[in-house]
Order: sequence, then C-alpha cells, then structure tokens
Amino acid sequence: MGRPSLATDPVKIMDPIERPSPPLNLNFSEQTTTGVSLNWETPTNNGGSMITGYIIQKCEDGSDKWLRCNARLCQDLSYRVSGLKPAQKYLYRVSAENAAGISDPTEELGPLLADDPHVAPTLDLSAFRNGLEVIVPQPLTIRVPISGYPTPTAKWTFGDKELSSADERITMVTKPTFTELVVTPSVRPDQGTYSLTLENDVTSVSGEIEVTVIASPSAPKDLKVAEVTRRHVHLMWEAPEHDGGSPVTHYQIEKREVSRKTWVKVAVGVYDLEHTVTDVIEGKEYLFSVTACNKCGPGEPAYIDEPVNVSSPATIPDAPENLKWRDKGAKTIFLSWEPPKYDGGSNIKGYVVEKCQRGTDKWEPCGEPMPEPKFQVTGLIEGQWYSYRVKAFNKLGAGKPCRATDEIQAVDAKEPPVIQLDVKLLAGLTIRAGTKIELPADVTGKPNPKVKWTKADLVLKANERIAIDTQPGHSKLSIDNSTRGDTATYIIEAVNTCGRATATVDVNILDKPGPPAAFDISEITNESCFLAWNPPRDDGGSIITNYIVEKRQTDKEEWVKLSATVKQTTFNACKLTPLKEYIFRVSAENQYGIGQPAEHAPIIAKYSFDPPGCPTRVTASDIAKDAVTLTWCEPDEDGGSPITGYWVERFDPESDKWIRCNKLPVKDATFRVKGLPTKKKYSFRVLAENLAGPGKPSVETDPILIKDPIDAPWAPGKPLVKDIGKTSANLLWTRPEHDGGAKIDGYVIEFQKAGSEEWVRIAEDIPQTEHLLKGLMEKQEYCFRVKAVNKAGESEPSEPSDLVLCKERL
Repeated sequence: MGRPSLATDPVKIMDPIERPSPPLNLNFSEQTTTGVSLNWETPTNNGGSMITGYIIQKCEDGSDKWLRCNARLCQDLSYRVSGLKPAQKYLYRVSAENAAGISDPTEELGPLLADDPHVAPTLDLSAFRNGLEVIVPQPLTIRVPISGYPTPTAKWTFGDKELSSADERITMVTKPTFTELVVTPSVRPDQGTYSLTLENDVTSVSGEIEVTVIASPSAPKDLKVAEVTRRHVHLMWEAPEHDGGSPVTHYQIEKREVSRKTWVKVAVGVYDLEHTVTDVIEGKEYLFSVTACNKCGPGEPAYIDEPVNVSSPATIPDAPENLKWRDKGAKTIFLSWEPPKYDGGSNIKGYVVEKCQRGTDKWEPCGEPMPEPKFQVTGLIEGQWYSYRVKAFNKLGAGKPCRATDEIQAVDAKEPPVIQLDVKLLAGLTIRAGTKIELPADVTGKPNPKVKWTKADLVLKANERIAIDTQPGHSKLSIDNSTRGDTATYIIEAVNTCGRATATVDVNILDKPGPPAAFDISEITNESCFLAWNPPRDDGGSIITNYIVEKRQTDKEEWVKLSATVKQTTFNACKLTPLKEYIFRVSAENQYGIGQPAEHAPIIAKYSFDPPGCPTRVTASDIAKDAVTLTWCEPDEDGGSPITGYWVERFDPESDKWIRCNKLPVKDATFRVKGLPTKKKYSFRVLAENLAGPGKPSVETDPILIKDPIDAPWAPGKPLVKDIGKTSANLLWTRPEHDGGAKIDGYVIEFQKAGSEEWVRIAEDIPQTEHLLKGLMEKQEYCFRVKAVNKAGESEPSEPSDLVLCKERL
C-alpha cells in the first residue's frame, strides 16, 4: 500500500439547503394617511430550511431607495406599516429569510397613496322638505349638512345658471360637515329651484331646494275717483300687477288735504277693490292713496292724478279758452288752447277739435278726441278757408265749444329763415382735442330753408370725421376726434325764397402746442453752444409753461434731456465733447402736454475757426544743471482767432510720452523749463493755442543735455617727485589743460603705499603746482597723484607718480 493523499477540509454532514423563494400574493388593507396593513402567503419553497421570518420594505414613488420597515423579523404573514407621510405614494415588497439567507423580494405592490379610505358624498335636505321662504331683502341662506371624504366640492345652480362668488351678492362656503349658499340682499327674481351637486373622486350626488321669495306687492292699478258729492268720495282701483309672491290680504287708504303735508289713514281693513271715503269736508281739496298689503306688509301706494274738490255733483265742463293757431300749411295747421276754468267737478278726459269749411254751417270733427290741449289738424284742402273750435269733455259728456277762430286759408306760410343756436354756444365752444364737436341749431322758415355749414371760406361736407344732420327745423354739425386744426369760426347759413340768415360759432380746440419756431444755434465752441428759438406759432390754446431741450450724438439713438424746466426761449448747452456731431431739439409744453419738437440740423462741437499752426525755430539757451530756457517764433497761421498762449512739452524716454512743462499757457514766446534732472538729455516742442484749442506741435529740438555750464577741470599733469627725504617729499606738477570754464581754486594730493590699493588724501587746498609733503613714514615706498578743484568740483586724478622710497638724504 502506498502513501495516503492529503486530507480534505472539514465537511459538515447535513441535508443541502438554499435561500427560500419569494413570498406569494402580497396584498394590502386598512390604508390610512399614516399606515397600511400588508399580508402575504408563505413561499412555495423554503429552501430546505425553516422560514425564520420576513423582511418588509417600502419605497417612495419616484425614488429607488428601499427602506426596511421592521427592525426584527416578522414571524407572521401580515404586518402593519406605520409612519407614512400623508398624501405620499409608496411601493411595498416582502422577502423571506431562512438559515441560508434572504430570498428575492415579492413583486412590488403599489404605488399606494397614504390616505384615509375615500367615502362617497352625502347631503341632508330634510330641513328643506317644504322648501325655503325668504322675505325681501333678508339674506337667502341655504345651509346643507354634508359628509364624504375627501371633502366634496359643491356646485350651486339656479335654473340653468351656475352660481359664482364673482357675483357680489353671492357667498359660497364648503366645510367638511356643511356647505352654505348666501344671497344678500334677496330680490324677487331669486325665487326658484336651487340645485346642489356634491362631488369627490368616489362619486357625485345632487339635490334640489325650492325657494320662495316674498316681497311687498306693487301699487294698485287704475286708481280713480268714481264719484264725488258734498259728503263723500268714492274710490275704485284694480289689483296690483304683482302680489310680491304672497296673496294680497287687504288694502289701506290714506287722504291728505292739499293745504297740508301730512297723510292720514282713513281705512285699513279694506278687502274690496273700491271704497267710499266719508270723512271729508265740503269745499276742501283732497289727495288720496291706496296701498296693497300682504304678509310682508304694505307695498307701494297708488295716488290719484289730481286733487278732488268735495262739492256738489259733477256737470259737463266749461268751454276751453284762448284757442290759437300756428304753423299753417296747405294741408295742416297746428292748434293749441287752455283748459276750461271749471271742469264740472270731474276730471277732463279729453278734447274734441272741429272744423267748418267756408260756405257751410257743418262742423266736422278733425280726428279722435285728444287728451292734451293741442292738436295737429291734417287732411285740409289746399286753398280752402276753415274755422276751428274745441270742446272739452268729462265723464258726464262734452261741454260747450269755445269761440271759433276766424277763417284761415289752407296755404303754405312764407317766413324768412331764423337760426337759433344753443345758448351754450353763444359765447363759443372750447374743448380738449379728441373730443367730439357738436354744434346744434334750430332752423325755422317757410318753406324749409336750405342749410349750409362753412369753416372760414370752406363749405363743409360729410366725410369720415364730419357729419351734418339737417332735418326740418333743426341742423347739427358734428366733428369726431377734434384736432387743433379744427379751431375756427364756423358759420351756419339758411336760405329760402323769403330771405337768408346766418349764425357763427367760435370753436377753440385746446391741445398740446406746436413746435417752437425759428430754432437756431450759435456761439458754437468745443464744449458748448447757444440755442435760441421763438414761441410756437400755435400755443395749443393754452399758455406755454416751459420748454424741454434735448440733445443726441449722431452716432447714437438715445436722446439725452438737458433740461425740462426752461422758461425762456434761450438755452446754453454745455459739457459737449469736442469735435462730436450733435443734433438738438426743443419741445414746448402747456397744461395739455408736450408738443412736437423743433429739430435743428446736426452741428459739430468746435469753434468756427481752427487751432493755430505750429510755432517755429524753437531754440534752447541758458542751460543750467536743472533748467533750460526755450524761445520760439509765432506760427505763421493763427487759425482765425488770436493766439491765447503756448504749451511747452518735453519728451520722456522712460515713459515714451510727451509731458507738459507749464501748468498754464505761456503768453510770451519764451519759457524757462525748471526742475529737470541733471545730466539727462531731453527733446522739447511747443504748441500754440487759441479758443479752438491747441494746434499742431513744432518740430522737436535735438536732444539737449541738462547740466551745469561750468565743468570740473581736467586732470593735472603727472606729479614729479623733485626731492625725497626720510619723512617728506617735494612734488611738482603741471596745470590741467582745461580749467572747466572756471579758475582753479586749488589742488588735492593723495598717496598710495606700495602693496596697497587704497589712496589716502594727504593735502588739499594747495594753491600752487608745487608742494612739500611732510609726515611720511621712513623706508616706506609711495606713489602720488593730484586732483584740480574749481567751483564745479574736483577733476579726475592725475596719472600716478613713479614709486619713491622715503629715506635719509646722503
């Protein structure tokens, strides 16, 4: 037997298991705003191991984040999920767990809305079983108990019309327990059937309420005095046209003496449509009223037309008086008269007009009886002669006729035209622009005159704006959308065969003013100009209150307001940009607004003359260590304006710019430039200036070195050691070839020891070119050098002398 293999890992001996399958038939119940109950069935396969519990998860709709609902495994097949957000939708799933692990979840349940169970709406109309009765003007209030979840919406309708709170009389309120409709104040037309419909997402329900609106009755009809005696007045009337929705229960009657202001009740419980008033005094005049009453109370009273005179029984009336005629024609004539002085104790019911043709004694009625004391007779025969008379009649019959007129021939009258303007137009008509012009006039004449309207010398004719309405006896001129141009004197002329008549009306249209006149610009400079204008030729009928001045650069579209309060007709425009092109405009303003502007042609902000030419022959002189004097000649051209000064500029090489040397213009052709750094070179140029500004610069100078005119002297000659001692040396040298422009004030001697690089000053202010040096060190080798000094300073050192040794003379 050979050697054994390697041993296996430890193996537990048991039945094989795996994760269970998902639970089955996940469902829900008892959904509320904060919770829901879930239930399910066990998995079909437990994976070979006992199910140890279930895991419930939820997820908000629209999210992919699943949250565990139970901290511990659920041992049952149901679970109550709590802590939901009201009105939020959720998805749910359940997983089973055994010893092998957690199963896949069930299919998602949902989304489910976190909300209480929805209930269909109901309404309770038991309070309105017999309808609703409302008395005007009390509020019409219908409150109906309701239920349902969610709270149903209420829709009220009256007839075919849906009611809305947009009506200022209507208020509608709906709460979870009731809905209410209020109409205030109530009116009779509010009577009818009101429908209420409740609706939520479950269903809808509706009901009807009959509403009766009761008001006081209207006034009785046809109130009249049927009989008058010395002891009573008998009244009669008809029932009211409207009883207010409630039957008339009775009538009440009141009287008032004409000489008094107080009404007195004479009867209250009158049930018939007539009544005899006995409480009267003979010879007095009374007014009577009758009022219908129902359950709401008394309504509107009816009054008799004229006072009643309590007297003897009535008779026929007297004859009418003062019969007159006018407007006769070939076919017609107009008659008028006055009522009889005595109406016979009964109201005049009307008049009968009669005519009698010449040659007959037969009086014929001209038409039906007339209630008014006037009548237009028609149907006459042209050329015939007629007389006319009038009779009055009351309930007892017609009275005697009045005195007949003289015979009048039926021919057309001839009268010259007469024009009568409305009294408001006599002083003229003044209106705002845009208002309609209306000029009415009464025009009479026989035959009817022809009418013509003119404005100045222009005959007006109807068009889009103008309307002329001419009828017999009247003419009216109308002009729509009036403008200032309609201001004029209007003439109406009437002409017929008998003559001519005219009348005038002065019409003044008030409007915004016209543009200012004679707008001119002068005194133009680089920065300003002077504007002047005349008032508008048309001030719009109102005083000009101010002017508005504006400017605009031609390369821009925006207008800039310079001033809106200019009272005069001039303005000085300042702060212009030199050489820019501008447009100016001016508008006038009155109390009716701002008129059209007057606009000037573009101008350029520059003087009328040019800047001067360039100065010539710029020359430098008197150069010092920090200054130089420049002189020049005037330009050949002054540009058309005297030169006011000069500007001097120097070129700075470091900044590569020209810098002005003077703060104010120089009046003369010379200037001393001061404060310059020494030993630097500068170029200069000069510019001339007049009112138009600086001109072109002169030709620049050659670079000028700024330095003191006296230089330090040149170096002296090489020193010669004429004699040497133990501690002294006698030096001799020659003067510098150039003293720098100033006399030599002295010399400075320096020495250098052998082996050293340092030069030590040993003597100064030596007036001669020879000097004996003392205090030297014995046995020390020296070389010497000399510097010359003038008021500009020290020269460069001379060439050093030969090296010498200080030792005792032999």
